[in-house]
Amino acid sequence: MCLATPIQVDKIEKGFAFAGKSKISIQLLKNVKKGDWILAHDKLAIATLPESEAKTILNLIDESNHCHCEIK
Repeated sequence: MCLATPIQVDKIEKGFAFAGKSKISIQLLKNVKKGDWILAHDKLAIATLPESEAKTILNLIDESNHCHCEIK
């Protein structure tokens, strides 16, 4: 299963957002700027997010990584 993840934009250059070592196409979005949070799926930005929503999603992902439950 693939998961779209929030990423904070470090810089923008020629239709791409950069965050750490990630290069993400922002061609589907308008007015993305440095510091914005985007929801990225497979090197493609699919939405912008408020910081609070991005951090909530990141916390949920982190919590699920610590889950020791067995999925059947």
